[in-house]
Amino acid sequence: MCILVSSIYNGIKMNLSLTNIIAILFFFQATLFSVYLITMKKHRNLSNKLLALFLFVIGANIFEGLLYKSFYMKHPEFAFYINNTASLIAPVLYLYVRTLAYKITKLKWSDLIHLLMYTVLVVWSFFDYHLLPSNEQLTILTTGVGLNELLMKIIVAMMFSQFLIYLILTIRLIIRYRKLVRENYSEDSKVNSSWLSQIVVVFLIIALLAVIENVIESNFSSETYENTLLIIFFGYLVFINWIIFKALKVPQLFQGIDKDVELAKEMDQGTLTEADKRILNKLNEYMLNEKPYLNSTLTLRQLAKNIELSSRELSILINNHLNQNFFDYVNTFRIENTKQKLIDFAYKDHTVLELMYDSGFNSKSSFNTAFRKVTGLVPTAYRHKYLITK
Repeated sequence: MCILVSSIYNGIKMNLSLTNIIAILFFFQATLFSVYLITMKKHRNLSNKLLALFLFVIGANIFEGLLYKSFYMKHPEFAFYINNTASLIAPVLYLYVRTLAYKITKLKWSDLIHLLMYTVLVVWSFFDYHLLPSNEQLTILTTGVGLNELLMKIIVAMMFSQFLIYLILTIRLIIRYRKLVRENYSEDSKVNSSWLSQIVVVFLIIALLAVIENVIESNFSSETYENTLLIIFFGYLVFINWIIFKALKVPQLFQGIDKDVELAKEMDQGTLTEADKRILNKLNEYMLNEKPYLNSTLTLRQLAKNIELSSRELSILINNHLNQNFFDYVNTFRIENTKQKLIDFAYKDHTVLELMYDSGFNSKSSFNTAFRKVTGLVPTAYRHKYLITK
C-alpha cells in the first residue's frame, strides 16, 4: 500500500498545476468529510453513509484525472477501477434522498438493482481491458485504439439513460415528499425539503460541468481545455465547501417522515357522508375554541388524536373533502388570528414578527407567502390599510 501511494505521489508531483492542486484539495476535503459523516456519533445513519459515498465517489473521479497523465502511464492495470464508480453517483443520490426523506434505516436486497450499471462496467472493463497485456492497455489509454467502438457507444447510451431515469425518479420522490409534508405538518420549515431540492440541483450542475468538460476537451485546444478545467474544478471546490457549511450549520438538516405515510389521494376517498360533516363541524369548533394552531409544531397525527380520530380519516377529510392540505388548512386559522390582531389597537405596538410567532408561524417566508395568498397584501400593508380606518 505504501509503495502504491508513493508511486502515485511521484507520478503527479511534477505536474502540480493550479488545476491539479484544486482537484487534490477537493478530493482531500471530500474524503475527510465522508469519514466525518460515517463516524459522527449523534446522527450516524444510513443516509449519512450514502451522502459520504456520494461525495467520495465524486472526489475520487475528479482526482483520477491526474492519474491518467501520470500514474496510469506506468501502471495501466489500475485504470478504470475508479472510473467505473461514476455509474454509482446517480443511484446513490437517489437512495440518499429516499432514505433521508422517509427515515429508512436499512436497505433491502432488492436495492442491489441499483448496482446494475456498475456491474456492467466492471464486467466490460475486465474482459475488454484488464485481461489485455500492459502494452495494449497503455495503447488504449493513450490513443483510445483497441476498444470495441460499438460496445462503447452502447455503454455511453446506457449511462445517459441511467442518469435520466434516476433524475426523474429522484424528482418524483421529492415532489411526493413535499406533498406528504404539507398534508401532515403545519409548518414546512420544521420538515424542510429545500435541502433535497438543492442537492439535486447541484447534482445537475455537476453533470452539466462534466458534459462541458468533454465537449471542450474534444473540440478546443489544450490551453482552452485547461482553463475550462480550472473553472470547473473551482466550482467543485465551492460545492464541497457548501456541503460542509450546511452540515456544520444544521447537523440534522431535516427530519424525515414515516415511510408508511400515504398521500390522501392514495387512500380510499369515498363520498362525504352526514357523519363526515359532523366530524368536520367538530374539527372546526375545536380549531376555533382550543386554538391548537398556535402550536407551530402541530402535526396531523397530534390533531387527529386530540379530536379522537385516526390520522388516515382526518387526512382524507381535509385533503379530499375540504380540498386543502393540512398545511394550508391550519394556516387559514393562523392567518385569521394574525389579521384580527393586526387591526386591533390593543396590539398596535406589537411588531408583525411578534404577531406572526403568536399566531403559530415560525418562518417569516412561509408566513408572508401564506398571508399574501389569503389577503392579497403583505402584513404591513394590511395593517396600514385597515388599522387606520377602524
